[in-house]
Amino acid sequence: GSVYYSSISISSSIGGGGGACTSVLDGPYSHVGPIPLSLFGMIGYGAVLLLTLSIESNNNNTNTNNSSSSLSLGLLATTTTMATASVFLMVLLFGILQTTCPLCIVSACC
Repeated sequence: GSVYYSSISISSSIGGGGGACTSVLDGPYSHVGPIPLSLFGMIGYGAVLLLTLSIESNNNNTNTNNSSSSLSLGLLATTTTMATASVFLMVLLFGILQTTCPLCIVSACC
């Protein structure tokens, strides 16, 4: 979802097409300054992937237990932050914007 939203947001800002959720992507809460909010999602998912791969790599080495614990704590913090942000964005979508974006809902649930 985040890659799609970022590409739509970036292409919209340079005169490209829209998509199913353009009212959300063009809304007042779609950017933090000049940065599309969906880019933060891409960064978050990338961080989860890197942390997961690092934990798996460390689990294959028997002498890196402390490092693996720190990485696991980082993964927990990252995923908790992302889940909290997702709930906040759903409240914003339904409560403030009072609209429906199917891709936003799927992204929040997955």
